[in-house]
Amino acid sequence: MARVQNIETFQKSDLRKKALEIIEAAYDAIDTERAIERVVQITKTTLQLGEVKISLDTVDRIFIVGAGKCSPIAACALESILGKLVSGGVVIGTKKGNLCPVSMTIKEGTHPYPSETNISVTNEMLESLHGLTNRDLVIALISGGGSTLLCNPKNMTCENEKDIVQKMFKGGATIEELNTIRKHISGARGGMLAFHAYPARVVSFIFSDVPGNDISMVASGPTVMDTTTVSDAKKIVDKYGLSSFFPEGSLIETVKDEKYFERVSNQIIVSNDKALDAMKDVAERLGFSTEVVTNTLRGEAKEIGKKIVEMVTIAPPHSVYFLGGEPTVTVSHEGKGGRELELVLSAVSHIKDDAIIVGFASDGRDNCDFAGAICDIMTAQNAKEKKIDPDQYLRENASYKFFETVGDFIMTGETGENVSDLIFAIKK
Repeated sequence: MARVQNIETFQKSDLRKKALEIIEAAYDAIDTERAIERVVQITKTTLQLGEVKISLDTVDRIFIVGAGKCSPIAACALESILGKLVSGGVVIGTKKGNLCPVSMTIKEGTHPYPSETNISVTNEMLESLHGLTNRDLVIALISGGGSTLLCNPKNMTCENEKDIVQKMFKGGATIEELNTIRKHISGARGGMLAFHAYPARVVSFIFSDVPGNDISMVASGPTVMDTTTVSDAKKIVDKYGLSSFFPEGSLIETVKDEKYFERVSNQIIVSNDKALDAMKDVAERLGFSTEVVTNTLRGEAKEIGKKIVEMVTIAPPHSVYFLGGEPTVTVSHEGKGGRELELVLSAVSHIKDDAIIVGFASDGRDNCDFAGAICDIMTAQNAKEKKIDPDQYLRENASYKFFETVGDFIMTGETGENVSDLIFAIKK
């Protein structure tokens, strides 16, 4: 199934057509439904959940819970395999679509900022875990976006949390900093799903969107024993000038008792490694030499974009470089756009006529309705013809407006996948 909707953008040159093939390979590799089908098998007597094999005669009930952009699709795929074995469950995602589960509840929440809806569904999820026994099995489906969706604020409102997140976004906070704060203001993150499920057995399938795949940071680690402390959170509060949001005693400690995690299996089943490997394979089939530069990309998006231009400019012919990760954008103006739009925009003034740079968010939404963008000499020429200065738009954090005007954005709609951002640069 093709994910890119504006295919005409990619029909303007041979290099763009090859870029489209590479993009589609990435999405195919991280397809949520197929990921579940790969790791879940059932016979009359056993249930295989990734690396965990469970005898069905030891299980009385199976419950499904989940939070994140991938979780609704994953939940329905899981239900289609397990059928009537599923006793119930609650899942919250960013888009429910036309999913029609039989034995559980799937609801749509808000993202990137929390809301009363998120709080209500999170409370419903936690309540569904009360009263479980050691013969019950909980399958958790955890993916990026889950931090916002699993909203159970302590000592504050969801509006307070929204203000905190907005200020940290604007300050260029890393995902680790952001989620450390989130863990210490919530009763659902930082291992708290495992806490509420105890003493049931928990198998957590994780769709990682965090560079380096630290599972304690994916959706703020709801099934993972947290190693951060209130003291760590306070340091971040001070760094970003957030003390006015946190009166004395408002930060809470995450659960530290190991007993709540003894029967928990946390397994990454999808990450950006799968996407990078798939893109690399397609590029090699197309005749390019390839290199995966990093799967843990960090730093200021506009600076990274310029460095990628420099890298591809001096590269040998028929080369492709791949990067995965999560850059940051320090917002100094009230423009619209996301990390990848800003990264690609920063390359427009420097791109040569034998290269193309592509950056896109795997979830299909780069903080807007564009998934990302492409940049080649046609992009630069089109901007010049329209008398648009890309550097001015970059200074104003107006990457969305630039690509909306010039074109060369990538449109996929919300994909139901999420493994952070993916970037590649091709030298003809």
